[in-house]
Amino acid sequence: MKIILKIVMACLVTPQVVFLFSCQKDDTVRETPAIARVNVINAVVGGGTAKANVSNKERSWSNISSGNPLSYGVNNFFLVPTASSTVLKVAPVSDTTKLWYNSVADLQTGKVYSLYLSGTASAIDTLFKEETSFQFFAPRDLRKPLAAADSVTYISFANMSSGSPVVNIHILNNPTPIVSNLGYRQTTEFKACPANGNTLTFQVRRSTDNQLIITYNLNTNFYRFKSGSFVISGTYVTPPAPPVTGADAYRVIGVPYF
Repeated sequence: MKIILKIVMACLVTPQVVFLFSCQKDDTVRETPAIARVNVINAVVGGGTAKANVSNKERSWSNISSGNPLSYGVNNFFLVPTASSTVLKVAPVSDTTKLWYNSVADLQTGKVYSLYLSGTASAIDTLFKEETSFQFFAPRDLRKPLAAADSVTYISFANMSSGSPVVNIHILNNPTPIVSNLGYRQTTEFKACPANGNTLTFQVRRSTDNQLIITYNLNTNFYRFKSGSFVISGTYVTPPAPPVTGADAYRVIGVPYF
């Protein structure tokens, strides 16, 4: 009789133990990873392609893959563990002994950072900042699309053209600028912009006389319900001198943060 009673008690207790073990295992799997996000943007005129080490350890440049090059007008987006300090190094591929940026930072879990590289190959300017207004979009059920009128993207604006005049930025057909008096190495917070069409047209105008400098069409199908940055780069030439053409032309870089 005692043996039977022990067997019955073991059967009653065992499922509870298994259930508790399962819950603990599930909680461990679902734990949010301790990471920060760092977006590195290459807007260095004449600087060519660079390599970036954004990680928790020093690394040889030869050990950093060339499969995702940080070319001029391109960004690299990094996910970095925050359990230890983060190494932030950038160097041109042409000569990795000439560092464009060299720092160590203690990044915060869940935060988003931007590292802007601008100026020219002979005079590098940098700006590292936390994006305090970054907008995270919660995953949504794609089987239940939102109404077109609800479509939105969040865009920040940065002037990384060293010779650029101070500018205002307008959404086409809106006389009120979305950004006013944006000077070199200045950035804005992330701003809500409508994304209910296929494109969203921006106009960059000189602040002094409202003269149109350049127009940029943002692909809203790519940025809808996501965040990005509108980065002015290249070489500005004051009219009536002819504008610079080719890779170093005054232009806008669309930078995704995803």
